[in-house]
Amino acid sequence: MPLELKDWQKEAIDAWKSRHYKGMVEAVTGSGKSYLALGAIEHLWPQHKPLNTLIVVPTTALLKQWFDKLQEAFPGRPVARLGGGHNQTFANGPTCIAVINSAAAKLESLFGHCRRGLVKSFLIADECHRYVNGPFFSRIRQHEYNFVMGLSATIDDYDIPGFGKICYSYTFGRALKDDLVPPFSLMNVQVNLTPGEWEQYERLSKQVSTKLLQIREIYGPELPSPNDRRFWIRLRQLLATDPSPKTSPITQLFGLLFKRASILYTAENKMALAKVLIDLLIQKGRRKVIVYFERMQSADEVQEDLEFETAKLLQAQLKRDLPYFCEVLHSGHSQRDRDDTLRKFRQASPAVLLACRVLDEGIDIRDLDSAVLVASTQKRRQRIQRIGRVLRKVEGAPNPVVITLYVPLTGDERVVENDGEVFGDIARISYVPEGRAIQELHELLTQDEPNHAVLKAFKGPK
Repeated sequence: MPLELKDWQKEAIDAWKSRHYKGMVEAVTGSGKSYLALGAIEHLWPQHKPLNTLIVVPTTALLKQWFDKLQEAFPGRPVARLGGGHNQTFANGPTCIAVINSAAAKLESLFGHCRRGLVKSFLIADECHRYVNGPFFSRIRQHEYNFVMGLSATIDDYDIPGFGKICYSYTFGRALKDDLVPPFSLMNVQVNLTPGEWEQYERLSKQVSTKLLQIREIYGPELPSPNDRRFWIRLRQLLATDPSPKTSPITQLFGLLFKRASILYTAENKMALAKVLIDLLIQKGRRKVIVYFERMQSADEVQEDLEFETAKLLQAQLKRDLPYFCEVLHSGHSQRDRDDTLRKFRQASPAVLLACRVLDEGIDIRDLDSAVLVASTQKRRQRIQRIGRVLRKVEGAPNPVVITLYVPLTGDERVVENDGEVFGDIARISYVPEGRAIQELHELLTQDEPNHAVLKAFKGPK
């Protein structure tokens, strides 16, 4: 049976064909990017046999997800796996799913058995933005493939060597019209620092300014403006070649920035309000909630687990009041432990998952309907990826709610400054003062009561 593609997926394949089968597709989370790629494989197979298809993914969780989808779409066709405990090649099947680390390390041997001209090659780069910077991962773009399709919800660069140009974009507005994603409420809540926190923040800001002036005096001609993202890339390059990195003013600058950011990420009022809002989402809304914490890495990495400690503290506070599933998911946990936590979270409803350094991309939890962003970087891509996690269309379920906690009059404000441009077609966006947040969320949940017939179908907490 041929695959049944949606209209946008057919349009994307046509656009890709018009670019000589080489280009990137930018499509919102949950719209069916992987199914589009399966359609591309199906399109190429009859005309270009034999064909070796390499699907590159950033994580072992996505390797499993792709494997399951390929088994379902093309039953009986062998699929090789590389990475995540597997060490297979195209000798085990014409389609190979590989974690990027393993693929980049074994790229030449993967295609070594192919005689030039007799076997054609097709690269599908899932989350292709991951393979742009960095010499190791970017190796994947250096092989000469006959066909290339890059997939991502957020592609900053219009033209990437090895991947080509963006040949098709599928936006939130179009996905909403096609009934593939639900409208949602985006509450951006302004949270004030305590007087003591604000005093520390201002003191550190002055020290940051002084250190930037010192660095400009030392490296001046080599540095772009601090408002240019290349400035920070250049600083890390200079630090990597510094013979005394521990005493470098660049290291000192990063240490000051870490301390200042930690005030925003772990602000006392943020933690207290997050706890109350999550309580309300669970008890009033019967929601399945993901809570995001930003990775905080100091220059010497001594305190890089501060966000994990913060998540554990919030978990302890929540567990005192909520007799529901509430666990921390951390990239430092073993793969088995992460898989087990995710399995239990999928089965539980209502439930809370506190995520540290994970779940920005690719994981499909269809009944996830709420997110609380306790701490965020200013990266537009990460914000789109995280919010996209809850924008899954589930019949009869309530519209998603996303809450961002940010500190006004600081760099935290830049986290939400582009929301109207990015989400204006799909979200009801509100900017809420701290003292109004609880009432605002209560009103949202009252207006959009969950469909308990749907909720009863989910298994309870384990």
